[in-house]
Amino acid sequence: MDKAHRLLNISYQRSISPDYRGFFQRFYQIFTDSEPRVKQLFAETEMERQYQMLMESMTCLISYLQDEGSGEEIKKTAMMHGKDRLDIPADFYDIWLDSLIETIKERDPEFNDHIEKAWRKVLAPGINYMKSFSR
Repeated sequence: MDKAHRLLNISYQRSISPDYRGFFQRFYQIFTDSEPRVKQLFAETEMERQYQMLMESMTCLISYLQDEGSGEEIKKTAMMHGKDRLDIPADFYDIWLDSLIETIKERDPEFNDHIEKAWRKVLAPGINYMKSFSR
């Protein structure tokens, strides 16, 4: 595991402990408040299920380059969110990442520029892969 992954993992643990549900609630509050189109997308969503899906997606994105086994999982997720299914616009992934960083910034008491760069570096390949399935 490289330094960026270590920084991210430690930051993630600080951010979700002791209240991981609160972390996901706050993320979705920031995410849906960031853009009217995002708010509309989640208007009819059962959020408890969405929190679980986000937790699984985070694991998939974090391990995308490090774990060969995550390839099929991220492909299924990307296809489900892609232009032939949910049709999530590519720019939503940037909004998603910025919302995640804002949530981490609020929840990780040790957040700094190095941690932000680690999050962005580690998640970028998986996010770019997801975008490749978008319109």
